Amino acid sequence: MASVRPTHLLHLAWTATPGRFWTDTANLQWSAATLSLFQAFRSHGGSRAVMAGTGAEYAWTGSSPLRESDETAPHTLYGIAKDATRRMVCAAGETAGVPVAWGRIFWLYGPAEPPGRLVSDVARALVCGEVVETTEGRQARDFLHVDDVAGAFLCALASDWHGPFNIGSGRAVPVRELVEALAAASGRPELVRFGIRPTPATDPARVEADVSVLRDILKFRPETSLEKGLAETYAWWLAQQS
Repeated sequence: MASVRPTHLLHLAWTATPGRFWTDTANLQWSAATLSLFQAFRSHGGSRAVMAGTGAEYAWTGSSPLRESDETAPHTLYGIAKDATRRMVCAAGETAGVPVAWGRIFWLYGPAEPPGRLVSDVARALVCGEVVETTEGRQARDFLHVDDVAGAFLCALASDWHGPFNIGSGRAVPVRELVEALAAASGRPELVRFGIRPTPATDPARVEADVSVLRDILKFRPETSLEKGLAETYAWWLAQQS
């Protein structure tokens, strides 16, 4: 940091091991590492930082689109650590005159996503000709292609926005529709079995981002439709098997 003396910082790294990250104590280490990174950046002349937060900083108790002004009330260690880190980094940045933008990612997907997540697991199973057993899939989530997530961060980096901003499509879709789209791309819809797995009682019915800041202030528009993105993701998994 001392030799490079960067003017801008784009920080995305954090623990994200599927099945573990929600409760992983490594979240605490990543929070500390993020604070140390920002302190070093600020101390060596940094002028602007953009960091990755999460939609899990919100409460997820209602059905309305989640706005940046909504109160944060995370219920997982992951969400708590992200929210606490945001508060500290943004406060430190305000004191030091270094604006910090905090991008709250909702559900991202795309090629090269590791196994253990919904889209990657369903796509891989369909490629392998395996039966896919799911819940009824009525719960709705806000998905955005990884390329568009990256584009949103770059847009924020080039702006003067500071504070949190949501990164999502602005439209929650039932998980069932997403799985059906992957099955259609595979040509094997008969492999999907809805309703085999129970929907967890704690699973929120709908989580959707209000993307007014992203759309109207940062002037960002996603380029990859869900249908196109899922088809690309399936094609990527198919290529891995060849």
